[in-house]
Amino acid sequence: ITQKRPYQGIDQIQWVTSLTLKEPVESLNPIPNSCPTELANLIRACWNYDPKQRPTAADCVDILSRLNLRSLNTILTFSIK
Repeated sequence: ITQKRPYQGIDQIQWVTSLTLKEPVESLNPIPNSCPTELANLIRACWNYDPKQRPTAADCVDILSRLNLRSLNTILTFSIK
């Protein structure tokens, strides 16, 4: 999304400390405001500290497919006008 290296400018100690304290990953690697809400929510869900609360690969594919279809519909609708 950002075309940047994740956790740029954050040293390993800071990264490990934040994980140990269960700080949100987003505090270290913010999601840009330009990111579609549903995609941002998926990213946050994948970052859940509890692996059992993270979406499955199938859930991710489903959500990403729906996002892609909506994007395609928007492009098609725009180009028809």
